[in-house]
Amino acid sequence: MRYLSLLFVVLFAFASCKKAEKADAAATPETTTEAVTAPETANSEVNTYLKEFDNLLKMYKDALEKKDTMMLNQLSMKYAELTKYGQEAAEKATGEDKEKMLTYIQKMSQEFKNISEGTK
Repeated sequence: MRYLSLLFVVLFAFASCKKAEKADAAATPETTTEAVTAPETANSEVNTYLKEFDNLLKMYKDALEKKDTMMLNQLSMKYAELTKYGQEAAEKATGEDKEKMLTYIQKMSQEFKNISEGTK
């Protein structure tokens, strides 16, 4: 799980830097893709974490579109807190709930990467 949280921090930092570099570039039209929704699990802590992670992604996307560096800094702090909460939730999750959580996080990591690269 530590590897996963480190991956998120690296992706988040990469995305912030990458978008800051592209701030002066012309806006590209957005491609429409199917939205990924957080799966429901039997563990309420996992559900809370997944919803918070989804909200973080939406706020991150908005901050990048607005080129709001202050918001991006605030989101990086929120991301660190959320990562800690996610580790605690993952420790308590078992079986199918843990599998759903990890699968969803992998999808969201890819979405973070796509957003940071400007492909989404």
